[in-house]
Amino acid sequence: MGRFLGRLHTSILARIAFFVLIGCFLGGGELQAAKKRAAITWDGGGDGVTFSQGLNWSDDAAPDNDVCTIDMVAAVVLTADITVDDLTMSKDASIDLKGFILTITDDLITSSADGAGTVNITDSVGGGEVKMTGTTSAITMAANDNSWSIYSLEISHAGTTTVDGGGDTLTVTNTLTLTAGTLTFSNDNNLAVNTTFTYTAGTFNHGTSALNTPASLALPAFTVPAASAMNLQGGASFTISFNGSTTLVGTLDLGGDTITVNCYGNLTLNAGYAINNQGSATFAMRGGGTTTIGGTDGSYTFQDLTINKTASGDTCNVEAGDTIAVTAGLIAQQGKFELAGATSCADLTIHATGSVDLKGQTLTISDDLISSSAAGAGDCVVSDTTGGGKVLMNGANALITFGATTNDISVVRLQCAIGANTLTVGSTSGQLLTVTDTFTLTSGTFVIANDVAMTVSTTFTWTAGTFQDGTTNGNNANTLSLPAFTIPAGATLSLFGVSPRTVDFNGNVTVVGTIDCNSVVAIPNFHGNWTLNTGYAINNQGSATFHMRGAGTTTIGGTDGSYTFQNLTINKTASTDTVNVEAGDTIVVTTLLTLTQGNFELGGATSCDDLTVTATGKLDLKGQTLTAVDDLTASNANGTGIIYVVDTTGGGKVSHTGSANSI
Repeated sequence: MGRFLGRLHTSILARIAFFVLIGCFLGGGELQAAKKRAAITWDGGGDGVTFSQGLNWSDDAAPDNDVCTIDMVAAVVLTADITVDDLTMSKDASIDLKGFILTITDDLITSSADGAGTVNITDSVGGGEVKMTGTTSAITMAANDNSWSIYSLEISHAGTTTVDGGGDTLTVTNTLTLTAGTLTFSNDNNLAVNTTFTYTAGTFNHGTSALNTPASLALPAFTVPAASAMNLQGGASFTISFNGSTTLVGTLDLGGDTITVNCYGNLTLNAGYAINNQGSATFAMRGGGTTTIGGTDGSYTFQDLTINKTASGDTCNVEAGDTIAVTAGLIAQQGKFELAGATSCADLTIHATGSVDLKGQTLTISDDLISSSAAGAGDCVVSDTTGGGKVLMNGANALITFGATTNDISVVRLQCAIGANTLTVGSTSGQLLTVTDTFTLTSGTFVIANDVAMTVSTTFTWTAGTFQDGTTNGNNANTLSLPAFTIPAGATLSLFGVSPRTVDFNGNVTVVGTIDCNSVVAIPNFHGNWTLNTGYAINNQGSATFHMRGAGTTTIGGTDGSYTFQNLTINKTASTDTVNVEAGDTIVVTTLLTLTQGNFELGGATSCDDLTVTATGKLDLKGQTLTAVDDLTASNANGTGIIYVVDTTGGGKVSHTGSANSI
């Protein structure tokens, strides 16, 4: 009997224990589930500062994965790592992490209960952070100008964290860390990271469409890692500032928007990088001192690239051997842009405060070269401190245009190779294009518009094509100044414009092709020898006058042996200087031969309609016959004196043959 009762007692106790255990399990689970869903509010009923002290919360229990709200004046501190589901704070509340980790498994929210302002999570010790771990978490800012300022923020889960609000700002004062998942900002929200952006994996999105809404993104130095993507959208009102060195190993996608990426440090583009959907996006190299575009890839493509440094003395250079292709516009706005490899662009625009240093490289322009007046007066310069570099213009119907009368263009070496197309210099009167070293024309038609000046200082290499000075027979008041050159066979020098247009050929000129004077009053000045070889032609001379100028002795001659001019003037630097004609060569001047200053020595039979000689000019027949069909005139243009026609060889004569002539 006792043994039976013992077994019964044991059985009853076991059953009771079982049901108690089940009840505790179920009840505890329900309590725990309820605990995770609990919405608690800070009331500061404990010490008024400690986050983990239960008496400071509305349920007098320490937060444990709860939905927490602090919407009153409170300076809360962490004394240990803690995890909550949601955390909502108003501007009157703050949290000091004190070196600990605050984990948010769902949402971080600003409240507008206390009005507009910034909600602060600081760290007076350092090393603490807010860690977002929810797979679909959010950082939300109320639409009443309530922004977040967080010491350090980590996104380290495989899901998506969305930052949303009404145009407010998330500021990370120390470190933003993205190690997994996706961090997405809505179009009208701003992000500023002040110190460090650690990006090891995941996707960074700012903006979800090309809406033109004001927003800003400011990041310190960072790297987009391999297999990761930074996607930026937002339109022209989206301000992007990369305030340190930026390295791309993964992908930067610009969404096809009209946005500007401002780079204040080096831009490093390593093997495997991609910049997708550039659309009308512009990369602007900014900041002071010297910054570099380069990387291990070696070849970099931009839609638009602007050099806009802090001061004109600052520099943006390219790593040695690296090439850059700008598919639209390259702008040297402020500071110097130094090349290191072959570089190409559609348009090159230079401001007075900007410049390009070729550094021995070729810069190919497929469309226009433009000087801008936006930065005020001053020359727009392309230099070459290394030597051997050049600007190659090869586009169809390209232009060299000027912003204003105070913005001339200076290019160290310029080559025009445009096939059967035309390149026009001009659009603004009073401008000057200077080629300080070498100008090369290899194909196409190079046109200088009326009232635009051009100077080539050292070398003019002409292998094919047409060089046209002026476009109409109107008044053309500027100067064309060229060094020695040869007009090759099949090529044409076309001269338009009337006086006071000045055309100076400052070296020896050889003509194998054609000079077309377009029946205008052109006045080319030859300061060196003039060689007219077999096949040459001087067409449509009209009232054109060819002036033989310069010091010392210069020669008219060539392999053709017979040369015809409408008007020819000898006007050397001094009366003792000489122009001679090669032995045996004949000259025909169909209208007026004028000896203004210097000696003119014949080399063969010579004829003219009229001959005018001043007191500082002298004709030496050199044993040849000069036939004057019409008038012989002694001019007092250079003062009084005896007019000399001499013959230092003997046997020469002046034959006056006209039927109604005069002396």
